[in-house]
Amino acid sequence: MLEPVMVVPETAQSIAVPHSGSLVLEKTIFSLFGNNMADTVFREIGAKKYIVFGVATDYCVKAEVIGLLERGYNVAVVKDAISGVTPEGSKTAIDEMTHAGAELVSTEDVLSW
Repeated sequence: MLEPVMVVPETAQSIAVPHSGSLVLEKTIFSLFGNNMADTVFREIGAKKYIVFGVATDYCVKAEVIGLLERGYNVAVVKDAISGVTPEGSKTAIDEMTHAGAELVSTEDVLSW
């Protein structure tokens, strides 16, 4: 169950924290950092590592991972919880993300943390 904790006035987007401590920040383009409050939210959270998964590997996932890495965060990409538009695009995106410093992990790895 999500409990709203903040609404970002400039975008009217809500940020909610479930009981697990996860954060949900809506986006309207490939990169979450298109939201003008995203950098502020990530700085306020102060986490050292982010876990990224979802679709599409070759667009949204890559945009989030590269955006986080460019801002100095450690990033783990859940390799069995991503899917791309094309196999070639996915392979290229995974290569770009790992070359930029992302760590590839499995769902089992994340669950064991």
